[in-house]
Amino acid sequence: MYVASIYLETSESVKPSDKVDLIGSFTKKPWTQKFACIYDNLFKCFKADKVKIKIGQQFKFVVNDGRLYLNSARYPVSRDQSGGNFNNFYDPLKLRTLEVNKKKKLSQLKQPLTPNDETTIEPPIHQVWNARIGAPSASH
Repeated sequence: MYVASIYLETSESVKPSDKVDLIGSFTKKPWTQKFACIYDNLFKCFKADKVKIKIGQQFKFVVNDGRLYLNSARYPVSRDQSGGNFNNFYDPLKLRTLEVNKKKKLSQLKQPLTPNDETTIEPPIHQVWNARIGAPSASH
């Protein structure tokens, strides 16, 4: 189990004023419980913080209560069990970084880099810090 920040990186037109939620198979009520996302001004994308998720669990972003359903370019995509929907899935070893974010310097990162047993810090560029729950820390 990971505690992660999940980022919506997309070429779709999503404005900072839009309402964005994260849904997925990782919740107690899969695909119905929503995590409200906040807009990150530094990285110019939405994110959901402190999401408890396992490798392989699927998720999708919902914009303005269903006007759009989006996948993030940051995470790999697979078909769901019905075979009809494409969703992102979580795997910290397969994270992608968009060209736009590759140009940003790590010095712009404003987050403290002090993970504790239940915190994961995942900046959406270059490096990922993951903390397994119950373990001191592990970095990838």
